[in-house]
Amino acid sequence: QKFDLPTELKNKIVLFMEKHDYNIGVLDFIVADKIYFLEINPFGLYDVISKGCKINLDLKIAEYLCEIKK
Repeated sequence: QKFDLPTELKNKIVLFMEKHDYNIGVLDFIVADKIYFLEINPFGLYDVISKGCKINLDLKIAEYLCEIKK
């Protein structure tokens, strides 16, 4: 199920990714009374997430890479 993270947490994730020099990764959370961070897979195994959440990450990555190239 798709879940939108709070903006503050998104910003912290961006800082974390930059600090550790990750340009892709899958982060696992548990959403309950709070949001619990479990782990990061820095190798970007995202197929299950992409299909399960119906967000088409392949297309989003391709569009992003095309924008960088311009």
